[in-house]
Amino acid sequence: MEFSERKLFRRTEAHSGPKIFGSGTSLVQGEGFLGPEAPVLELMDARLCECRTEVLLKYQNKNPIL
Repeated sequence: MEFSERKLFRRTEAHSGPKIFGSGTSLVQGEGFLGPEAPVLELMDARLCECRTEVLLKYQNKNPIL
C-alpha cells in the first residue's frame, strides 16, 4: 500500500503537459477512492511553465492521517 492510498501525505504536486510518456502510474489510473474516503485537497499554487505549454499544480491535503 502506498502513501497516497493511506492518505499519509501533506502535499502533492501534479505536472500536466501536452505529451504522455513513460511507464509510471498516471493521475487517473489506479483504484482511486470512494466518496467520503477521498482526501480533501486544497489548491495551494498553479503555475504555467516558461514554455507556456505545461502546468504545475500544488495541493495540500486538508485531512492527512499522520
